[in-house]
Amino acid sequence: MFKKSKSDFCILLYVTLVCSVFLWGCSDVNKENTSVPQDQMDIFTAVGNGDLEMVQSLISSGVDIDVQEPLIGSSPLTLSCVYGHHDIAEWLVKHGADLNLRNKDGNTPLHIASFHCHVSCVKLLLAQGAEVNLTNKRGETALDIVSAPWTPELKRFYYYIHDLFQVHFDMRRIESRRLPIAEMLKEAGMKLNGGS
Repeated sequence: MFKKSKSDFCILLYVTLVCSVFLWGCSDVNKENTSVPQDQMDIFTAVGNGDLEMVQSLISSGVDIDVQEPLIGSSPLTLSCVYGHHDIAEWLVKHGADLNLRNKDGNTPLHIASFHCHVSCVKLLLAQGAEVNLTNKRGETALDIVSAPWTPELKRFYYYIHDLFQVHFDMRRIESRRLPIAEMLKEAGMKLNGGS
């Protein structure tokens, strides 16, 4: 499918997995068969819907702030960085969410916020001390991810991801924020690693 690079394929695979996790976590099908209790899974629905009050209520009632859904290991903070829900991300960080918690692909919230070009989430994570040179299982830093060449395949991949999540997005916003995010990451001391 991708002719440009292995990196484009890896990005597509990652986004497909993230989207699958979200849709699986928000559906009512087979929730009783997961290894995560229902109240713990509800946090992912609340984050996806941008419902800060529900997130606060669930955490206050005992839901683990760093619970990871079982398919790919995304945490509530990671999912808030997918959607750019800065208010939820900020609240989670303020209440002790792990800034560097990796999902099963090794991606941190900073990788995710950078890929989705959510400047406010990237700034928040950097300001709160997220480790800047952590690599995922493909050997990529967040800078590697946001510095991938802007190709037609990558653009289609963004459309695919956002259509799957059924959220409004502006492709011009994403394209225009990649360079500023890369500059922020460089200023914070992040290095290109090149990935595998």
